[in-house]
Parts: sequence; structure tokens; C-alpha cells
Amino acid sequence: MTDRIRACAEHEAGHAVVARALGYHVHTIHVGQDGSGYTAWDYSRAPHDHRAAITAAGDVAARTLGTTPYLDLACDDLARFEADHGLEALWSANRLAERLLTLHKTAVFRLASRLTEHRTLTFP
Repeated sequence: MTDRIRACAEHEAGHAVVARALGYHVHTIHVGQDGSGYTAWDYSRAPHDHRAAITAAGDVAARTLGTTPYLDLACDDLARFEADHGLEALWSANRLAERLLTLHKTAVFRLASRLTEHRTLTFP
């Protein structure tokens, strides 16, 4: 296993754990062989502050909980959110993501380990 795959697994686990903590269904989480990944969740009714926290959670998990050297995997998403909603909203989203990830840190690590092993997880 490479550091990049583990870093991506921790990043995607951050998105998924915060989405679940906020009450949203996560459909699929995938980590590619090249270290790319995605988390598919039901965001259709999510207010923008929840979407922002879930978007920020991947980067926050990698930065604050990560067990590998930090890789900036979310810069584009966060820059786009800041452009659309402003820096204050981005900081608020980061704070919410940090609080939830701190509360659910064990779940992030367990999920990242499962992702590293299985690469794709689906939830009906």
C-alpha cells in the first residue's frame, strides 16, 4: 500500500463520516489504485453549509487526523466553495467538519482501513 492510497482513503473517509454524522446517506466510497477517489452521497436536500462541511471534511481529515504525509487532495473543491460563498462560510464549514471528525475519529480510521483493503464500499 502506498502513502497516496492511504491518504486518499483517510480523505474519503472524512467526507463519508461527516456526511453520515449530518444525517445523509452515503452510497459509495472508492479509492483508486492511483490514489484518486470519490464519495457519493445523497446531497439533493442538503443546505449549502452541510455540503460545505462535507466537502471540507476530506481535507480536514487528511490534515488533522491523517497518518501519512499531508497531500492536498481538495484544493479545487474548497476554492470553488470559497468563490461561491465567501471565506467566512468556508471557515465555518471547516470548523463544523473538525468538530464532527474529532467526535468520530475512530470511525474515520476504521473506514479508511476498510477502504484501503477493499477500495470500493457500497451502502444500499
